[in-house]
Amino acid sequence: MTFLISRKRRKVGKKQRRLVKYVAGGGLLVVLLLAILAGWLFFRSRETGEWDGEHNFNLVYGTVKDGAGGGLVSLALVAFDPLEGEVVTVFIPDNIMISVPGGYGDYRAEAVFNLDQLEGKGGQLLRKSVSGYFAVPIDGWVIGKPLDSQGNLAEICWSLAKGQGRSSMGWLERIRLWRKVALTKGLNYKVLNIAESGAVEVKELADGSRVLETDLRQLDDWLDDYLADAAIRGGGIEVAVLNSTDYTGMAGRVSRLMTNVGFEVVMMGAYDEKDKPGYCLIKADPALRDSYALKKLKEMFGCELSLADTRQFRAELAVIVGEQFAREIYSGSDEE
Repeated sequence: MTFLISRKRRKVGKKQRRLVKYVAGGGLLVVLLLAILAGWLFFRSRETGEWDGEHNFNLVYGTVKDGAGGGLVSLALVAFDPLEGEVVTVFIPDNIMISVPGGYGDYRAEAVFNLDQLEGKGGQLLRKSVSGYFAVPIDGWVIGKPLDSQGNLAEICWSLAKGQGRSSMGWLERIRLWRKVALTKGLNYKVLNIAESGAVEVKELADGSRVLETDLRQLDDWLDDYLADAAIRGGGIEVAVLNSTDYTGMAGRVSRLMTNVGFEVVMMGAYDEKDKPGYCLIKADPALRDSYALKKLKEMFGCELSLADTRQFRAELAVIVGEQFAREIYSGSDEE
């Protein structure tokens, strides 16, 4: 009897050891698959121009107004700087006037998303309008439940991970944002409201309604410490912005965006050379070939790139604006 019991124990022991091996092997397989996935996500983001998870991420966040007809949506800009460990949420008053590119004119902020949907633009009008207003690149948009008073980015990420609300962000980008926010310890939250900036004034329209108009220069000064990309501002890269089109004010508008991101614009003017770009062209010192700043600039504007001597521009980079760029991005507002 004792002999039979010991044999059974040995059999049970072997089964347990095999089970432990299977579990351990399965755990190693899971770790390996996760490592492969992480590597794939990293290289895919570099190839597609998606957010790399290391630098600034700017999100337009919208909330459908309770009881509002016509699909009115309150807007905010949520800016995440993982290098500084900071999240800045800027609430936009509903009645502030925002210029909508493409010849649409000025609209109340609360009506921009509805216009986008009616025109079938898939969020592009919303992104470009808010980008033009703040003069910063916009990486995505979300329409979700009301933000708390802190503008909690972790809560936004969790809602996105659960598939709640509407967003321009794909699942891979949602996971990358959620992971980065979760791993960034001690996030510092800052909440701002443009109504308190001193950059807006009340204007009464012909129908008797009141709206807010913005002094964009004052707005830029007010937000100067919050929206710049630390990785770009720290590099002190000098840039020339040149306008090859008949649209007036183009160099100034592009320069505003580049300054707010963190570049140092040292020259603005007209470009009269024969090699005028159809859309836009970046001429860059070859030393910047693999720099984050150049990669970001290409993503912001979608320009062609030429590595060349830029000393004639007295800058390390030159951005030359073309006719198609002016029509697509700023159509209708700067023509004479």
